[in-house]
Amino acid sequence: MKIPSVFKRYRKVVDSGLRAALSGRSSPLYEMMRYHLGWRDESGNAVSNSSGKALRPTLCLLSCEAVCGAWRPALPAALSLELVHNFSLIHDDIQDDDRERRGRPTVWTIWGKPQAINAGTAMRVLANSVLLGLGENGFSAEKQLKVQSMIDEST
Repeated sequence: MKIPSVFKRYRKVVDSGLRAALSGRSSPLYEMMRYHLGWRDESGNAVSNSSGKALRPTLCLLSCEAVCGAWRPALPAALSLELVHNFSLIHDDIQDDDRERRGRPTVWTIWGKPQAINAGTAMRVLANSVLLGLGENGFSAEKQLKVQSMIDEST
């Protein structure tokens, strides 16, 4: 399936932001996240697989640019949405006993269901941490709480 060009528009900045969110974190849970995102193989070696279309962060950034004229301040929210989505995929694979995602073994088939649950949950917590970056981009505490509440309620 060919990905429409609009989904390539923010791809580099989204990928860079996600990598930065995981940078310097060395727990096995973060290695499982890197694997799930398509950056590593099961042995921890770098691979060049795609981590998906990044539909949610792209729609977030496009919407912010359309409404506010700028997308960059909303990048933490877009990254948070992508992490929440991937947390849900890890947990969904467990619930459905799916053994493959994007042509590779799922996290739980490699590390077991308990560790996959932990990795997915850790990814959800990381999404909250990334969202704090809105404050660094000029968003008020009130606005940050509103965004956090919307993400929590929809999750």
